[in-house]
Amino acid sequence: MKTKMQLVLFGMLLVLGLTNVKAELPNFRPYGGLDYMFIDTVLYGGEATLGAVRGKLGAELNPYLALEASAGTGVVSDHSNKYSNPNWELEEIWGIYVRGILPLHERVKLYGLFGITRMEFKVDWNYGEVMTVDNYATSGYSYGFGVEAFPLDNLSLVVEFVSLIDELEITDSRDENNSEISAITLGAKYYF
Repeated sequence: MKTKMQLVLFGMLLVLGLTNVKAELPNFRPYGGLDYMFIDTVLYGGEATLGAVRGKLGAELNPYLALEASAGTGVVSDHSNKYSNPNWELEEIWGIYVRGILPLHERVKLYGLFGITRMEFKVDWNYGEVMTVDNYATSGYSYGFGVEAFPLDNLSLVVEFVSLIDELEITDSRDENNSEISAITLGAKYYF
């Protein structure tokens, strides 16, 4: 309970601080959002499709540049087709991103993003009657693009495609220990 109260107080102070910054910088637009992520993974040579919910806080520094941080957790697990059908569960996802924005219209924006993502998984291995649990964490560079549409002045709907972690592309290797994780994200953001 104490931790939840500290988080609420921190959030209130953050909103107050962002409001003061907005008064000093007229193009500064802080926002918060919530996304659902459809995640495709290639991990340890197996493949899994996962689902996650992610919250984000960020700010447009000007009409063409934004900074964003996000954190989330998995809500849908999947069984791989390899290694006696392990069950992959996403425990946590964290990220920090820079967004380059291209305003197409006052109600539509395209953007590209680049940043760093960290993901932690729990893997249940089933070898007949023997069950083992492993934890797996990976992090790497992320890049992608998205579309943001504004049905209301302060509310936007977001569709995004992101390569969250692509060690296969970075190393140009098909080693089974490399990860390839991408996501299609649907969400909404509220601008304060």
